[in-house]
Amino acid sequence: MKSGSSFLQTIKYDMVVYVCKQGDRRQKCTSSGVRPNQRSFKVGCPAKIRLVAVEENGICQLRVTTCHLHHSNHPVGPEIMKVFPEMRKPDSDNTLNKILALPSVSARDIQQYVQDTQNKVLFNSDVHNLRRKTNVNNMALLNVMCIDNNGQGRPVLHAFMQNECALYIESCLQFLEARFAAEQTLTIFIDKDMAEVIAIQAVFSIGQHPAMLLPCGICC
Repeated sequence: MKSGSSFLQTIKYDMVVYVCKQGDRRQKCTSSGVRPNQRSFKVGCPAKIRLVAVEENGICQLRVTTCHLHHSNHPVGPEIMKVFPEMRKPDSDNTLNKILALPSVSARDIQQYVQDTQNKVLFNSDVHNLRRKTNVNNMALLNVMCIDNNGQGRPVLHAFMQNECALYIESCLQFLEARFAAEQTLTIFIDKDMAEVIAIQAVFSIGQHPAMLLPCGICC
């Protein structure tokens, strides 16, 4: 492909690496903090593909520089993939929201409904989390809490959202940001939710400082 082609104008990265979800082991934690018993899917699987954009003789192409297709230390297959957390998250469904709000519907019935309609596997913990986020309005609830100078938690925002996408979360945080000194926010505690991460980065000027990952929603 010619170097002046639209390909070079639209390409975002000149190198991409695809690795197995159960790839390199996590770095050993040296912290003595409050979350010592964390689990991970990572088992050191070496499967990896590395692509590099190169130009030779006026031709731009993607070259495979690393290709390890053999998985090890874990089973593979469609059934295994279904139990990964990102694959278990059900799609937005008005009927599902309604039955989640009914205490009379058992977790097993909800699991069966999702299996039949979306071909997804839910654990009991998934049903519990879904029910915790569902209310009589069938809308997601966003809770934001700030920590004052005395170390006390102060709820500052409760917002119903149509769904938990980054756009709705960002809109709620913009409402909050316009009403208090957001530039004084030093630390943000957040659960491992990419929609929340994207929304926070769009609203708060936190630069490249990593957010502390704690299962407590959003705290400023």
